[in-house]
Amino acid sequence: VYVSSDDRVGYTFTEWTSANGGSFDDKDSDSAVFTMPANDVTITANFKQNSGGYIPPTSVPPSSASTPSTVQGGTVTPSVTTNSSTGVTTGAVTATDINTALEGAKKDNADAPVVTVEVKAPEGAKAVEVSIPAAAASTLRSSKNTSLVVNLGDATVTLDDATLSGLPSGEINLSVGKVDASMLSEAQHEQVGDRPVFDLKLTTGGNAVVNFDGTVTVNLPYTPAAGESANAIVICFVGTDGTLHVVENGMFDPATGSITFTTTHFS
Repeated sequence: VYVSSDDRVGYTFTEWTSANGGSFDDKDSDSAVFTMPANDVTITANFKQNSGGYIPPTSVPPSSASTPSTVQGGTVTPSVTTNSSTGVTTGAVTATDINTALEGAKKDNADAPVVTVEVKAPEGAKAVEVSIPAAAASTLRSSKNTSLVVNLGDATVTLDDATLSGLPSGEINLSVGKVDASMLSEAQHEQVGDRPVFDLKLTTGGNAVVNFDGTVTVNLPYTPAAGESANAIVICFVGTDGTLHVVENGMFDPATGSITFTTTHFS
């Protein structure tokens, strides 16, 4: 299970603790992988006040033991946990998972291996993310002509080999979530209407990756409104100036009920 603490102004993270068993790969890191025991546990993030004393530790909502990660061929199906407070489902991939999947992918296609991470998210998850530790990310980046496909519930994100090899060092975190309409400006809401808005994020080492050395292909679910023509569906992204821009290569597939586009950046 991947766990990450919140940033707190004026305080420094000290360590993770668990009262009911289990173990951390690095209890002193603010982002760690926790190995669940057979029972439910409460994980606690402890902080130290920069000026001296301590603040009460923050407990992560209890998580039930999940099915262990599995690897079949070039596909990893990681164990998942869902934060009951935020509704975010996280799939935690280990270095062993990636190494095994990469070997399987090379057997399928030695010239252009494809590693797939498939996160089984529960229905109703507000956002789905996957975390790939730094060691595993380094293995993927250094593997020649390798691409990464990440299935996050209903969404699929594919990083081609140029994008993958060009990512900065560090842990890879990729997430997809629906944006609440209340977060949109009045002008944006007028243009979007009741259509879904998704937030796509890619970070390495905790830093956002906005521009890619290659391309990223995104597939998202979409159900046309009554009377909406499939040929008139337009995909847009919100630019840094807050305005909507049309994605020229976007297309809707009525057979799968999804939209697909390829991009060189996440704005």
